[in-house]
Amino acid sequence: MIRKILLMSAGIIFSGMYSQQTRFGLKAGYTYSNFNSNIETANEKFEPKSGYYAGLSAEKRLSEKLAMQIEAMYANLGSQTTYENAGVTIKQINHLHRLVVPVSLKYNVTYELGVFAGGYLSSKISNNVKFKTSGDIGVTDEELKELEKEYKKYLDDNLKSSEFGVQFGIDYRAFKSVYIEARYSLGLSNMIKNPTNDEKMTMSFLQAGIGYKF
Repeated sequence: MIRKILLMSAGIIFSGMYSQQTRFGLKAGYTYSNFNSNIETANEKFEPKSGYYAGLSAEKRLSEKLAMQIEAMYANLGSQTTYENAGVTIKQINHLHRLVVPVSLKYNVTYELGVFAGGYLSSKISNNVKFKTSGDIGVTDEELKELEKEYKKYLDDNLKSSEFGVQFGIDYRAFKSVYIEARYSLGLSNMIKNPTNDEKMTMSFLQAGIGYKF
C-alpha cells in the first residue's frame, strides 16, 4: 500500500512537470546511516557509517503554502562493525549503494523556510564490503580481498533489493536559488530476504546537504 501511494504521488507530480508550477533542482550532501537489528550480539554491533548522496528534485506547487516534492537520489548507505581481539582491530564497512526516491508533502512556513514529510522507496544499485585492519591479522591482502568478496555475496544473497520507509526534514533558502536541507529517514520494511526466528533489520539515515533550484 505504501509503495502504491508513493508511485501514485510521483505520477501526479510528473504529469504536470512542464507547467510553471514545477521547479527542478540539483542536490548533494552527507549521509550518516546505520542498521537497526535484533540480531546483534555483544561482540558484533552495528555502528553508523558516513557516506554521501547526490540527485535531482521536482517540486510542484499546489497552493501558496503547499507543494508536492519528488526526488531521485544516489545514496551511499549502510553500516559498519568493529571487531577487537588481542591487539587486532578489524573494521567491516558495509556499503549499500542505493537509489532513493522520496515523495513528500511540503509546507512553506516562510519564503525561506520549508518543512516536509512523506515516504521513500530505496532500491539496490550494488553492495560492497571493505575491511580496514590494524595489527597482525594473519592473512594476506589477497585473502582479505577474497573475504570482502564473500561478504559482498552474503549481502547480495540475504538482503532484499528494495525497502521503504518514512522521512521528514527541512530546507532553507540561503541565497536566491541556493538552499540547504536536512532530513531523517526511518526504514519500516525488513531488509532480510528470508528471516528466521523473527529476525529483523531496517536502516535509518540522516542527510544534510546543499541544493540549487531552477
